[in-house]
Amino acid sequence: MKRKLALFMLFGIAIVIHANDSIRLSLLEETQEEYVFCLHNNTQDTIFLFDGYFEKCYDGYIYTSMYVHRYDKKAKTYKLSLLPLLPVIRFNGCLNGLWGRGRDKLVNVAQMAFTFTTIAPYDSLMLNITKEAFQSLLYVNDIHPEKLSCFHHVLPKMKKKKLKQVPKEIIFELGVYKEVDYLLTWCHDVDMDKVDKLATAMIVVSIPVNVNK
Repeated sequence: MKRKLALFMLFGIAIVIHANDSIRLSLLEETQEEYVFCLHNNTQDTIFLFDGYFEKCYDGYIYTSMYVHRYDKKAKTYKLSLLPLLPVIRFNGCLNGLWGRGRDKLVNVAQMAFTFTTIAPYDSLMLNITKEAFQSLLYVNDIHPEKLSCFHHVLPKMKKKKLKQVPKEIIFELGVYKEVDYLLTWCHDVDMDKVDKLATAMIVVSIPVNVNK
């Protein structure tokens, strides 16, 4: 199980923007180049953050791609959504994934598998996210990944939207799981019904970020 992100024990966090009794996301600090978030696990169970978008390409982090910048037309909200796109996530040993590390961070010959960062009970994870990711003028229609199924073999159409200016507020959202062992199974050994049940059981944690002060 990958641990690409450093784990930190944090005490006395004073600035909590969005809270939940068990799992909550806070904005800890803002620097000139980054927002520093903290994901708190206030439960007695280990939880797992889907971390597939935190890897770096030659032209920047995957999470700066316009395909994770979403516009919810109904709610009129903008998001930086790091929820897994279930129809195109692959398993260890599978090929022909959609997400890759090439130009525009979308290629046809790479793959993105389920990967997670572990957060122990009553522990916290600090996430440093570049401000560049919150300055995008390119968005696609929100497809609500938490409502999709692994059985969708293609993604719904994500129409590109170009803005004249950066939105005043962007919702930053992450996907958290309580059980992931089976999602790390080798490709040819999976029971898709079980996979779908576990993959769609993600917990969405989010926080609004004022980016255009």
